[in-house]
Amino acid sequence: MAFDKVFSKIYILAGLYNFSILIFCNFFRKNLSELDEIFDFNGIISILLWGLAYMSIYNKYSDLPLLNMVFFIEKLYYFIHWLIWFVDHIHYLKPLYLKDKMNGIFFTVYGIGDLLFGIFFFIVSLLSILKRNKQLIKKTD
Repeated sequence: MAFDKVFSKIYILAGLYNFSILIFCNFFRKNLSELDEIFDFNGIISILLWGLAYMSIYNKYSDLPLLNMVFFIEKLYYFIHWLIWFVDHIHYLKPLYLKDKMNGIFFTVYGIGDLLFGIFFFIVSLLSILKRNKQLIKKTD
């Protein structure tokens, strides 16, 4: 597949995207859970572990369509959580930017990134399933 190198790099990028939370929480010195409980210490550790999982399959992603679907569901969960938080707290974003610009940026955009990577994982999952089915059809011919 011509996209193999690009897709592999996107898996690394997805992992790095998750690791960027370390910048926003100032390497655990800033408590993001004051604004959203999902970002307590354990939540941040979980986000880092998901990032490692993405990076761990960068060169074998097409062999793991179901894992990619799990990645999609996980990203969808974070996107929906963000969307609900965003709608409920939109009035708080301007004061948040004034108080802490990094927090403002984080809580404004993290869900968009999760949505985009989630769509990517979903597409890869479907492409991998189609590729596998095509190979099975060729074997039976």
